[in-house]
This record gives sequence, C-alpha cells and structure tokens, in this order.
Amino acid sequence: MTSIVSEGTRQCTKCGVEKPLTEFNLHPLGKDGRNSQCRTCKAAYSSQYDQERHEERQEYMRQYQEGHRDERTAYHRQHRQEHPEVHTAANKRYQENHPEVHRAAVRRRRARELNAEGEYTTEEFTALCEYMGWQCTYCGYKLTPETAHADHMIPLSRGGSDYLDNITPACKSCNSKKHDKTTEEYLVYLEVHGARANS
Repeated sequence: MTSIVSEGTRQCTKCGVEKPLTEFNLHPLGKDGRNSQCRTCKAAYSSQYDQERHEERQEYMRQYQEGHRDERTAYHRQHRQEHPEVHTAANKRYQENHPEVHRAAVRRRRARELNAEGEYTTEEFTALCEYMGWQCTYCGYKLTPETAHADHMIPLSRGGSDYLDNITPACKSCNSKKHDKTTEEYLVYLEVHGARANS
C-alpha cells in the first residue's frame, strides 16, 4: 500500500487509516521524515515479533551465559569492588521492595550456620500462609506477603529443622518475642502474661 500524505496527516500503510503525522514515529528516510506505519501498528508488530522470538532469545542468552560464566563472574566481582556504593544502594532497594525474599535469604543463611536439616521455598511458605488464612499463629494478627514471618516452632538454636513442617506463619512482633521458645512455651507465656503479642 502506498502511503498517502495530506496536510498534517498520513495514511498508514498497514491499517489504511489516515492519522495525524504525530501518530507516526520519526524516520530520516521516510516521507515527511516519518515512518510509513503508524505507532499503533508498529507497536503491534514489535509485540508479535517479540513473542515469536522470545524462546529463541532466551535460549541464546542461556547459551551465552553458560559459555561466558567465568568472564561474567569476574566482571561483576570487579564492578562490586570498584563501585561498592552502587551495589549497596541496589541491594537496599531490592530488600525494601522484596522483604519476603530478603527474610528467606537471611533464614537460609542462619539455618546453614546452625547446620539445620531441611529447607523450603518461598512458594511453599506462601501456600502455608494461605492455608493458615494469612494470620499470625499466636495472636491472630492479619498478615500479608510483606509482613508474614516464618517462625520455627522448634527453634533452630534448639535443634529444630528448617523443613516446612517446623514452620508456622507469625507476625514480626511474635516472631521476635518468641525468641528461642518453642511454640508450646510461647503460647504458655502469652497465657500467663495475658498479653496480645502484637500489641
């Protein structure tokens, strides 16, 4: 289709609709310095192209990363050493935006330090929270993915495992106040003190 240009408008060669020139991206070789296809049609084409080439690009990137693993590792290590403030700021932003991921990483590190058996995924903990109704086991406080803490019913410091069957959802307050008590001991503590843990 030949592009038809009127004063201040142009007919898109793809959809055939006459539109203002502002609806056509700039192109140094095009008539009036614009693309022959409107922005909507170009965007639709780009989206379709991306979808069709997605798996191909993913496989290419996977092979590239595998083949240049040592080079990439060395580059990132050097960059962290030369620009520590950049990585510190990036890590801080990520932790603020993904608190549940950060808590899981801290928990896994502590479990390794104590040689605790077992592990579970963030997805498994999320499923457990859904099963428990997104409530703190101890005080009933309403939880969200951002505020839910994974509490070890038998603390790691007392030989508890990091398997999911030793995990229960808790609010930050209960998880902190419970400290190295077992679930049974903490419930007795709450009953004796007559206090709401999240208060």
